[in-house]
Amino acid sequence: MSIGKAELDTTSSPATAEEEQMAGDRDDALLMVELAKWGAMIGLPDASRKVFADDFDPEAASGQDSEVQVLLFFNETVGTLVKNGLLNRELVYDWLWVSGSWERVGPAAKRDREKFGVPMLSENFEALAEGQTLGERPAQAVRSSSSTAASTNHAK
Repeated sequence: MSIGKAELDTTSSPATAEEEQMAGDRDDALLMVELAKWGAMIGLPDASRKVFADDFDPEAASGQDSEVQVLLFFNETVGTLVKNGLLNRELVYDWLWVSGSWERVGPAAKRDREKFGVPMLSENFEALAEGQTLGERPAQAVRSSSSTAASTNHAK
């Protein structure tokens, strides 16, 4: 016989108004920490420094550049998790400057779409960035019933 989490949690109490307004929950926080670890493992800090350097040219950058690939891959993953209700959008917007990252590497992604004839390349990253640019900050993110994250927050 298995015992569910709710049966074991004897310390839970009704959520306070502050908790109800928080972006995400513990599952989102755990996923965010895991994404941060994964980002470090794939070289996200170094890639971000290169992409946000004064001499980086978004119009000359290629989707084949390793630093561009890292930001595209990481943020597309985060965007996909958000799109599918697995990670809280508001928490991501509080954590990451997605729109700033898209401004830097988006032009390379768009050129790759044309080059490879694949219009959906990095579409979840782009949609997440557009939402942040438009100030999309839902009070309560829509989540799946089971559980509902990418470079460092450079600026707001």
